[in-house]
Amino acid sequence: AAARRHRCGRLAAGLFDSLFAAATPPPPPPLPTAEENAKKADALGVQTPSYTTLRSGPGWEIRELQPMQVVECSYERRPEGYELLGGYAQRGENSAQLAMPATAPCLMRPLARPKTMWYMLPAPHTPLDPAATPVPPPTPLADDMLACKSVEQLVVAVACFSGYAVPDVVLSARDRLIASLSEAGVELADGAAVEGLLLAQYNELFALPWARENEVWLQVRPETVAG
Repeated sequence: AAARRHRCGRLAAGLFDSLFAAATPPPPPPLPTAEENAKKADALGVQTPSYTTLRSGPGWEIRELQPMQVVECSYERRPEGYELLGGYAQRGENSAQLAMPATAPCLMRPLARPKTMWYMLPAPHTPLDPAATPVPPPTPLADDMLACKSVEQLVVAVACFSGYAVPDVVLSARDRLIASLSEAGVELADGAAVEGLLLAQYNELFALPWARENEVWLQVRPETVAG
C-alpha cells in the first residue's frame, strides 16, 4: 500500500537528466509481462490493472493502462453500486454462476450523470499478459442494471490521497493535479475534469480512514505527455 502511494510522488529521472536530454525522447517502457503481473497480484492479494509509467512529478504520475474488461452499473449511493457489482463478480450472479477473484481498484465517475461505477474483471477476462486476447465475460443476471464492456487503453494522470473520498477532498485532489499538469505542459482530454473524472478506491467500503487508499485519475492527451 505504501509503495503505491510512493509511486505517485517519485521522480521520473535523475536530477540532471534534463540538462543532457536527447533531442528525441526515448520510447515508453514495455508493458509488464504476464509473470510480473502475476507476482504483483500475488503480493497484493488482488489483480490490479497493468500499466507503465510514462512520466511523473511531485505527487503525480501518468500511466498507460492495459485494455480492461469491466462490469459497470449506474448508482446514486456507493453501497448500491458495490452491492450490484459484488453480486455479479463475487457472488456469481451471472450466466456462468461464476464467483470471480477480487480485483482493485473500484472505479467511479462521481461527476457523471448518471454516476457510474466499474469493477475490472480478473484474468482471463482482463489477461495478466496484456498482449493476450481477453475471454468474454459471462452475462450479468441483472442485465437491466449491469453491463460488461471493454475499456480501451487509457492514458491517465494519477494523484493519490488517503482518508475518506468525500466530494470536497476529491475535488481538491483533482484541482491540485490539474495545476501540476498545467505546469508540466500536459493537456487534459476533453471532459476529463468533470464527466470523465475517475475516482479509484482500493479498500473495503468500511475500511478505517487512515487505511484508505484513493486515487484521482484524469485522462490526458497522449501527444502532450513527453516532457
